[in-house]
Amino acid sequence: MDETEQATIFLIDDDQDVLDAITRLLKAAGFQVTAYNSAQGFLNSTTDATIGCVVSDLAMPEMNGLELSAIMANRRPHMPMVIITGHGEVPLAVSAMKNGVFDFIEKPFDPREFIQLVHRTVEELHERDEAREISRLLSQLGERETEVLDLIVEGLPTKAIAARLGSSFHTVRNQRSQVLRKMNVSCTAELVRLVTSCRRRQAKRHRHLTPQGLRKSVG
Repeated sequence: MDETEQATIFLIDDDQDVLDAITRLLKAAGFQVTAYNSAQGFLNSTTDATIGCVVSDLAMPEMNGLELSAIMANRRPHMPMVIITGHGEVPLAVSAMKNGVFDFIEKPFDPREFIQLVHRTVEELHERDEAREISRLLSQLGERETEVLDLIVEGLPTKAIAARLGSSFHTVRNQRSQVLRKMNVSCTAELVRLVTSCRRRQAKRHRHLTPQGLRKSVG
């Protein structure tokens, strides 16, 4: 199944003509689209457990895209959001990115560039879903199991981990097996890949939200 068939794009714009045009564009590219003419309408029709990507205009009455981004950051951080801005609205879009907005695009935009951006946003959604699952698995580990995991990721063998922690080889071997089981992986290599991927993503997100990262996004 294509990635465009696995994620719903929640499109928000108070201009019905623009809403219809972008909906047609997204559907032609194979995306599932649910359109709303207000941010509040989107929030009322979905829940904090809803999965998908949000593409929202910035300048809207009642609740604008910046205000929506603050709500999304607080209640639905798992849903990546793209802001569509008009001329002169870039500073507001940068403020929205500080709220965790994935990216923004300025009108008028090239349809191909827009579709590419939405594809990247869907990829971001899948990465966030994986990160959430990894975080859930990590939360099941006990304190000593977490210490063992960190040392496994460092590349230490069981004997070296036992020496570092002042435990017996047998105890650490059992703890290592428990870590693999709780993390739902069958081998050490898969465990290291999962954890390092999660930590790399967290570091990337932190850089994205720094002033330097925001300036780079703006170009």
